[in-house]
Amino acid sequence: MLAYQHIITRMNWFFFLYYLYFFIFFFSFFFFKQKTAYEISACLVGSEMCIRDRYHLYTQDDKRRALREAIRVTKPGGVVFAAYVISDGCLLDEGFRRGNISVAEYVRDGLLDARTFAASSQPKDLFELVRKEDVDELMSVFPVTRLHYVASDGCALLLRDEIDAMDADSFALYLKYHFATCERADLAGITSHAVDIFRK
Repeated sequence: MLAYQHIITRMNWFFFLYYLYFFIFFFSFFFFKQKTAYEISACLVGSEMCIRDRYHLYTQDDKRRALREAIRVTKPGGVVFAAYVISDGCLLDEGFRRGNISVAEYVRDGLLDARTFAASSQPKDLFELVRKEDVDELMSVFPVTRLHYVASDGCALLLRDEIDAMDADSFALYLKYHFATCERADLAGITSHAVDIFRK
């Protein structure tokens, strides 16, 4: 029974780390799918607004339009969550570590800058890949206060095998480490997913 509880606990915490933004946007999909922004604005009480599928918008105008609308319908003092797929974490994991993408082909095809390795996503791609400086630039025009910029999975994808092999004490220590470091600016680029949390 103890081993079973340990597995469930580990799965729950890893699920939280890796799929934080999926929870947020899965809920918002059903909540917002049934109403217009005008209808939503009448019932918001200033708690939270979640932007679903932010990582499927490719132009600066489209991204800012989505953010502007979320901010508009959020009551003053309300909190907005926006999720991003971070390019460097994905490149390290899917490209260099696992070989699911060819980094050389991405450079050759112009999807990665040959000097900086910054991603250049297009609508034909599955996700819009960004870096924190892209998020900062995107948010620079809005009169909001950033509460947290969280590397939601940190280096968990790079350590998936090691994390799976941890005993309960090691895993608890790893979680403590992750929560202590997930907002450090010098580690923000290692994550594959980030959540920007800001107050209107």
